[in-house]
Amino acid sequence: MGRLLKKDIGKLLNSVATIFFDCDGVLWNSHGIIQGAVETIQKLKEMNKNLLFITNNSSYSRKVILNKFQQYGFNVKLEEILSSAYIAAVYAKDIVQAEKVFVIGSTGMKEELEDVGMKYVSFENEENQVYIAKNFMESFTKENGIGAVIVAYDPKFSLHHIAAAMQYLSDPCIPYIATNTDNTFPIGNGKIGPGTGCIVNAVSTATERQPIIVGKPNRLMFDTALKRYSINSKTSLMIGDRLNTDIVFGNDCGMQTLCVLTGVTSEKEIIELSSNSSSLNLLPTCYTDKLSDLLEMED
Repeated sequence: MGRLLKKDIGKLLNSVATIFFDCDGVLWNSHGIIQGAVETIQKLKEMNKNLLFITNNSSYSRKVILNKFQQYGFNVKLEEILSSAYIAAVYAKDIVQAEKVFVIGSTGMKEELEDVGMKYVSFENEENQVYIAKNFMESFTKENGIGAVIVAYDPKFSLHHIAAAMQYLSDPCIPYIATNTDNTFPIGNGKIGPGTGCIVNAVSTATERQPIIVGKPNRLMFDTALKRYSINSKTSLMIGDRLNTDIVFGNDCGMQTLCVLTGVTSEKEIIELSSNSSSLNLLPTCYTDKLSDLLEMED
């Protein structure tokens, strides 16, 4: 583990055929695109690298994320994007083989379910509707044929959603799937907001069940990529800004890992962790200030 030196950039890139990228904090942030990111992605494509973009963000569908890429000027295709919402939908359909699911999530999660041909039901909370347990139980009717419960980010999350999920997850045969367990996410100006993990933890506490987590650092995203592309973990590189998701994901999947300091991780944090033997899985193979440092490789 150490800072990526200019003389070692070429060696690193020549050793990999596939590069996985986190998006927020690597390619863009709350202020917009990170300088040099578009040029770096284009250069790597010209070097015939296989590029895949993975995100735990379950608020938006891959089509919406693709539109964001295009607006920023990135040359990216839909099939190169893997989101936790998409993986959750694929997992429910192909692995669980559910025909219909109960979902807690925003439009992006529901669009991914529709795109894979999955039926779903959800609790639509009326504005300012107060949760009263007795009234809810008298009015709530369980939908027949629910094969799984999916929990994603939902800005309208309420006690009604927890109560509805409890009714379905009381059946131990119904799988409980979560897109990710990120407790926070950056909202700009150094501030953070509550993430999907807060919603998942609430449902888990109420149901006394633990979910199947499909997002980073779980390797389901990598396994999905393995099925779709010719990938060898030994010749793959994971680039991210979060140690406990991006870097752990890459390390657990047997990839080399590169942490960029344009997101949530600081150089000080990496150096402090390097002296703790119990934190080795959090440490990247190397780190650098920003993604565009890769353009500075020596001839």
